[in-house]
Amino acid sequence: MTVATTNATFNGLRDSESRLGELRDQVETLMHDKVTPKLSAMADSAQQAATQARDSVRDSAANVSHRVQDRPLTAIALAGGIGFLLGMLFRR
Repeated sequence: MTVATTNATFNGLRDSESRLGELRDQVETLMHDKVTPKLSAMADSAQQAATQARDSVRDSAANVSHRVQDRPLTAIALAGGIGFLLGMLFRR
């Protein structure tokens, strides 16, 4: 290998290394400017949906609890009827 070939190879490696650095910087910029805000927005939406679901379940449970307290015999009869029907279904 000649000195000129070695220098050309070295310069080519240096240029490739420089180009890789530029590409890395571009990817980091894209991640910062585009991807991170979208992921943050998606996380916020998921958090809001989870909060709404939790509140809905809490409200439903409170509603059922109040109905059971208002009509305990009806609740017992309903639970017994549902248990009887499930027993009949699963026996087959």
